[in-house]
Amino acid sequence: MNPETFGDAKWIWNFCSWGVHNADSRIQFRRTFDLKEVPLKAEVVVTADARYTLWVNGEYVNHGPARGYQSHWPVDRVDLAPYLRTGRNVIAALGYQFGAPNYVYFYQGDAGFLLAGHAGEVDLKTGGDWKYRTAPGYICAVAKGSSQYLFQEFFDCRTGDDGWREVEYDDSAWADTTGRTPGCQPWPVFEERGIPLLSGEIRVPEKELPPLRFVPVANWRETVNVGRLHQKERQYNPQGEGTERVFDFGSEFAGFIRFECDCDTDGTVLDFLVSDDAENGIPVLSTEPVYTTTLHGGRLILRKGRNSHQLSLPWGGRFISLIQRDKAEINVRISVQEAIYPLEETGTFESNNTLDNEIRAMCVRTQRHCMCDAYVDGPWRENAQWWGDALVEAGNTFVLADDPRLLERGLRQVASTQIDNGLTYGVTPGCGHRCILPDYSAFYLATLHLYWYHTGFTELYGELRETAKKIAGYFDAQSEKDGLLHHDPRYWLFLDWCPELPKEGVPTLYNMIALYGLRKLHEVALAANDAETAILSARIAGRIEKALCEKAYDRKNHAWFNSLNDSLVPVPFPMSAHVAAFGILLELFPEEQSSWMDDTILPLLKENRRTEWMPSPYFIHYVFEAAKQMGHGREVLDCIRRWWSDFLNAGLKTTAEHWPESLAPPHSRCHAWSAHPLIHYRDLLLGIRPAATGWEKITFEPVFTPGEKASGTVPTPRGMIRVSWDFTSGRTEPKCALELPPGVTQAK
Repeated sequence: MNPETFGDAKWIWNFCSWGVHNADSRIQFRRTFDLKEVPLKAEVVVTADARYTLWVNGEYVNHGPARGYQSHWPVDRVDLAPYLRTGRNVIAALGYQFGAPNYVYFYQGDAGFLLAGHAGEVDLKTGGDWKYRTAPGYICAVAKGSSQYLFQEFFDCRTGDDGWREVEYDDSAWADTTGRTPGCQPWPVFEERGIPLLSGEIRVPEKELPPLRFVPVANWRETVNVGRLHQKERQYNPQGEGTERVFDFGSEFAGFIRFECDCDTDGTVLDFLVSDDAENGIPVLSTEPVYTTTLHGGRLILRKGRNSHQLSLPWGGRFISLIQRDKAEINVRISVQEAIYPLEETGTFESNNTLDNEIRAMCVRTQRHCMCDAYVDGPWRENAQWWGDALVEAGNTFVLADDPRLLERGLRQVASTQIDNGLTYGVTPGCGHRCILPDYSAFYLATLHLYWYHTGFTELYGELRETAKKIAGYFDAQSEKDGLLHHDPRYWLFLDWCPELPKEGVPTLYNMIALYGLRKLHEVALAANDAETAILSARIAGRIEKALCEKAYDRKNHAWFNSLNDSLVPVPFPMSAHVAAFGILLELFPEEQSSWMDDTILPLLKENRRTEWMPSPYFIHYVFEAAKQMGHGREVLDCIRRWWSDFLNAGLKTTAEHWPESLAPPHSRCHAWSAHPLIHYRDLLLGIRPAATGWEKITFEPVFTPGEKASGTVPTPRGMIRVSWDFTSGRTEPKCALELPPGVTQAK
């Protein structure tokens, strides 16, 4: 997208501070104009570095742009017509600059706001007709809410809450804007957003928990990290002067927190903290002084009378604590304007098994709140696009809707992070230089395959072919010496959170995941008539497979070694479910797979969760896939019903990052890598799986249980599949109905 799209519009900001003092900074912009009549459409192209929030005539319109990189910076297209009126109008915008890199943004030392478009005959372009000021009331860059995402937000309503977004506001004292021409660095070109604008309902708390009393610490008025401050006050005392009010939204939210406060005293301090779990009515806060500690929150300094404030950036959580240390009377109303991906959810499921309905609803809720302008791990701690998570999330999405746009956008973004040796960043966009994960680069190849297999289209692969080839090139170079991939100490090898999994030397699982990705690349390259990449990937995959089978398999005991040392000597440990599962998925030693299933995987699925060698809720997805491949769908269903009911029994409304017994701060309680029962319920209870690219063929093999019935819809690029089966009313066999759209046939 060329800079000429913006015509004569200018990048505007506080020119005097451009490039300096940008940490956690905000600039307010206004443009007033008159209309004789409201046009049918008034589309503007708008963006900001890092973010903007837009209002028209005091009404919230949009927050953007979508996350991206300055080298091809994203822009939004927004129709202002529904918010306009005859007579005087105002566009108000809050520009926000992180001023520091994090896991959602890569700071390039500059900032700006840019808008172009017309309302009727009125040119709305940013430039001389706009006014600005440094946003008053904000106390900037006090403390990070988490190292991966946000600053805590401190706001003095006495100076900042002055109605600046309204038409009637007098901005005559604001400065005139000057700016820079589009196409300048660090934004030489732009890109279309490519995904819908975020939207969502306005959420209010479901209930307020019983208030907590505490003794305030000395010097609590000092401007400090409000989370660390309140940690010192959490020896609750019914006689304490301080009060913590806890509001439960019932389930995870993701969006803009809004406060409306009526206060009888000027200068009252109201601290707030956001968490996604509570125990015995007390919100769970991170306590360890580690980089992942999450203490999202901030401080409002209230004036006497009415106060109103909306936070600058979207946050996620379930509980909001309001902390007051004086005796002022405050009437508080909290709400959240959700900002999530507007997925048109057409995939449905219903069963007479209530537990199945509850588990699926929990998974849907989780996935929906982990979709914004990217697939994110969770809305609370990081809000980050991790690519191993995204592979699972894309599969979840395709159960709910035939919408590949977030996956497309993410695939392109990951490609833009590729380093010289071929690896890609595991989290993007952002500053995660320690988060270059070779296994996630292999999963990138698998997501390219997933996109092709779901849509039937190879065009995106053609666009990203060189990225895929360079990833394969890394595995080629690394395996050239002895055919196997050794741990590269320059990078983080994730594999899974399971602490017993070996990651040094030559991890068998790492080699299997790379082999998996290379095979997926080979398939899509063949489909795209890319002979060069097909031959390359087949050669590297063949080398790794040969070495794995020769050196990492214990033929005497019919089991895989979990790892070898750098001299290729096996490290003795019982075979993990991780390597057993991928051995099955890769169809290695087919004659041995039944023993891996019977001795390793099925005991895991049939028992209670183990304390050692336990796959995480993320990785168990691949164990389930292996069990399904071997015809053990019923065992997968039984396991899901037992283990995911534990999330429900723990009081969670969303699936968590870890198993319930392992959850501790700062683990997320809304993590979409654990929402994959969506996929397994479609495959097993509805019985529908794709059997050819683009859903040209499907298999229909439900797992029937006497006394149960299920029905639902499965969206595909070719139309909707409708299915139902009924094994109730004493039937000796289930009654089934399957309706396929044109172009889809049932594989025999």
